[in-house]
Amino acid sequence: MSFSLGLLDINGRLSVKSFGSENLISETVIGPEHLSGMDISAIFYRPEELTSELIQIINSKKDQYPISPIMDQYTFERLTPSEAKELLSQATTNWVLKNNLILISDIFKVREHLLTLLHKDRLTFFEELWAILHKNLGTTSLTIIYNGLEKGENSKNHLVLSKIHGHSTPNPLPAEEIDHKLMVEYKAEFGNRFSISEYSKGAGELVATAQIYGGPILLLAKISELTPLQRAIANAIFDGLQE
Repeated sequence: MSFSLGLLDINGRLSVKSFGSENLISETVIGPEHLSGMDISAIFYRPEELTSELIQIINSKKDQYPISPIMDQYTFERLTPSEAKELLSQATTNWVLKNNLILISDIFKVREHLLTLLHKDRLTFFEELWAILHKNLGTTSLTIIYNGLEKGENSKNHLVLSKIHGHSTPNPLPAEEIDHKLMVEYKAEFGNRFSISEYSKGAGELVATAQIYGGPILLLAKISELTPLQRAIANAIFDGLQE
C-alpha cells in the first residue's frame, strides 16, 4: 500500500514523503496554499514549533486526515518505510478512535441530519456519508458507488449510476464502465444493510456492500486496519438510515 506523510514546519510549509510498500518513492516541499490538492495520509508537526498559524492549519484539516505530534524516536527526514508505516498506523489509530467516540455521542443527531439530507439533496447526502465513513474507518482512499439522480426529459429525475471518490475530501464523479461491472459483480450481496464482502489486511483493501431504502451502495476503501469498533460504527450508520 502506497501512502504519503507530511511534516509541517514553523513557516507552514509541508515536507512530503511518499512511500511504496518497501521504498521511498519521492520527496517534495509545498506551501500551505497547495495542501488541499495533495494526497496526504497523515500530517505531523513538532510541538515546540507550534504557532498560531500552524494551529489554524491543523484545525482546518483535522477532519480530513490524522494530524499528530511526531514522536521523539522518529526523525522525519530519515524515516524508513517500516518506520513510516508504524508512524502512520499510530496516528490513524488514535484519530479513528477519537472520531468513533465523537460519533457515538452524536449518533442520533448525525442520523437525523443525514436522513434530512437524503430526502432533500442526494448528492450532498453521499458527500457527507463519505466524510463520516472516511473519518470513522480511517480510509486513505474511499469510493462510494451509488444510484444518483439526474434530470431527464420533462425535468423528471431518473436514477443514474454515480460515484464519489477521494483521499481526504469527497469528489463527485461520473460512473465509469468498471463501476457498472462492479455493481453487477456484487449484485447478489446487496441484500444486507451493511456487509463486508472482502477485506485484506495485508493489502489494506476493503470492499463492502450496503443498501438504503433498497438502493444498492458499493464501498471500495484502502484502510490500514479494521477493528470491531469500526465494524460496529459502520453497521450503526447504515442501520440508522433504514427508516
